[in-house]
Amino acid sequence: MYSIPFDATHIDRRELNQTAVHELQKRGILQEGDLVLITKGDLIGVHGRTNAMKIFTVGDSQSAS
Repeated sequence: MYSIPFDATHIDRRELNQTAVHELQKRGILQEGDLVLITKGDLIGVHGRTNAMKIFTVGDSQSAS
């Protein structure tokens, strides 16, 4: 598991998952076909309010949204 903190307040919510995946790919952590689990909360920038989880395969453009 990799926790990659970044300031999400300046990223469009609709692009947040894909932005995180691209960052991990740039760092050589993710490759096409890898499974990803993203946790996040409805309130961006508020710690301790995680209430959502998304699991998808890298490269499946429909799933990362």
